[in-house]
Amino acid sequence: MNKVGKQCQTGSKIALDHDYIIRGDHICNIYYPADFWKDVEKFYHDTKSFEKMDYKRLTELVNRKVKIQIIIVRNKELADEMREKTSTFFEK
Repeated sequence: MNKVGKQCQTGSKIALDHDYIIRGDHICNIYYPADFWKDVEKFYHDTKSFEKMDYKRLTELVNRKVKIQIIIVRNKELADEMREKTSTFFEK
């Protein structure tokens, strides 16, 4: 599964150790424990379509208690630059 919805891209070949969200002038960097991150990546890799999604496994992942670290930055210029760069991962 390469994309979900209009604003979410999964499966991109981006070498990141975290997830991030850009909303307006804000950038939210989300850091998960390595073992959890590995399990999420495996879930997305193994999921080929919504019809074949393992919902039990998804439920276990989203309900797992993990310690995450979040850094929120407000920087319009950086948010605009990141938004522009990440837009290249979406089909036009």
